[in-house]
Amino acid sequence: MSSQNSMLVDEEQDIFENMLKGQDIQLMSTDEKETMACLDKRKIRHRAFIICHSNIQESTCFFKIGDKIMNSSTKNDDSFIRVFIDRRNKDNIKLLINDNGDLVKCSQKNISKGKKERVVLFLEDEYFAQLIIVDESIPTKVNYMISKNSMGMDALRGIAQSIVGLMMPDFNILGLLNEELNHGEDHDEK
Repeated sequence: MSSQNSMLVDEEQDIFENMLKGQDIQLMSTDEKETMACLDKRKIRHRAFIICHSNIQESTCFFKIGDKIMNSSTKNDDSFIRVFIDRRNKDNIKLLINDNGDLVKCSQKNISKGKKERVVLFLEDEYFAQLIIVDESIPTKVNYMISKNSMGMDALRGIAQSIVGLMMPDFNILGLLNEELNHGEDHDEK
């Protein structure tokens, strides 16, 4: 990861240390060159990865399938985003988001910024798909879904694509993810 992305702030350092102790904390992080997902101290070898964060003022979205990373940010060219997902209390999942140095805290009951924060986190490997949706406008601010069967994984992927498409209509990922995962090869369709 870039040097900017590797610098943890104090709040992140605390949760990172708890993750290293084996507590139920997940990390998703990316910049223009690399993505990383960790769960319970282990790296997850993912085949699909989406982090999308937006509010009234700005947005950042990263999408990775295979070796391809695409991003769109209204912040700057050297963008990064890092999300810690604290699942130690299953009744109140918490997120700590560092979007280019801007920290946002989310829980199922509260979001710290109050600027119509929205987040989509999608992670898929060959065994499971996970989707986390954060939306300040709904009562349960953080919604967490996971599936281990192919039909459920396809559904979560479709939901993630749809929400990102609505959040960032100029950042078109629709179809690319399904095409890559379903065919496992590059296609040059125009």
